[in-house]
Amino acid sequence: MYKTEIKNLLLLCLGKEDTFQTKSTIGFNCDCTIATHNRVIADKNFKLSELQEINKFHKNPYAIWLDSDNINTKNMLNNDGRFELAYSFPGMKLDLSILKPTPHDDHISIRRVTSEDNIIATWIPIVIKAYNPSISEAEFKKFLEGWRTFFSYLKNSKTYKNMYFFLGYWNNIPAATGLFIVKDDTVNIHWIGSLPEFRNKGLGLAVTSNPLYDLSIRHFFLLQPWVSRFMKKWVLKPLAKLMYTKQKYYKVQRSNKYANHKFYCMERKQRICCTMPKR
Repeated sequence: MYKTEIKNLLLLCLGKEDTFQTKSTIGFNCDCTIATHNRVIADKNFKLSELQEINKFHKNPYAIWLDSDNINTKNMLNNDGRFELAYSFPGMKLDLSILKPTPHDDHISIRRVTSEDNIIATWIPIVIKAYNPSISEAEFKKFLEGWRTFFSYLKNSKTYKNMYFFLGYWNNIPAATGLFIVKDDTVNIHWIGSLPEFRNKGLGLAVTSNPLYDLSIRHFFLLQPWVSRFMKKWVLKPLAKLMYTKQKYYKVQRSNKYANHKFYCMERKQRICCTMPKR
């Protein structure tokens, strides 16, 4: 069950219809301009020879995601020279059965986004700016193009019906995002972010905990690439306090193998650095 849930988390719960497989990897069929969205998940049996098969699906740079205990594959990719460690990040799992409604500032409201036009026009730009606060206008346009391709891929997947997009508003101004993907009794959390000018106001916590409470799902994973001190301080710790006393929370962490679980993202360098098969 553990490895199955980890795989669901990293794959955004996408099934065989929307992914490709090699002997020891599963990857997104998506091929956009954002390497981390061209996701390939590798297990401990990964061999460099499989890159040739993976390259058939990605003309753009892609990222290979690894469990943190898969050190051999991480070192293999580092030594190969075509990949570099983009970042590492933790995951955690908590029981939501005792989660209570989260009090928040009266200036905050949380709303689900069901319109595809609104996801493209509002949700995606906020995610880009939340995760890339110093982005230039030219870089923003490139990210926007990549995200639109990626969202089209998600929208056409069989899992899309289980995806819940949320926006957090401050005084009716959209300023925070969250994506929740439900599978069985678990909801996976992705892309929790707030615009820099609206941080430290409780938006991150509200856009995380309120949808969780509304979904009434027993468990959740948190997948948060580029985890920052801001995220840990203003979302993870307050959420934990809502669910547990400090002593009980840390006791759960020590006994739960999902808590503080780390992942590695190995990003392929620019295509010019790679030997690509003829297309």
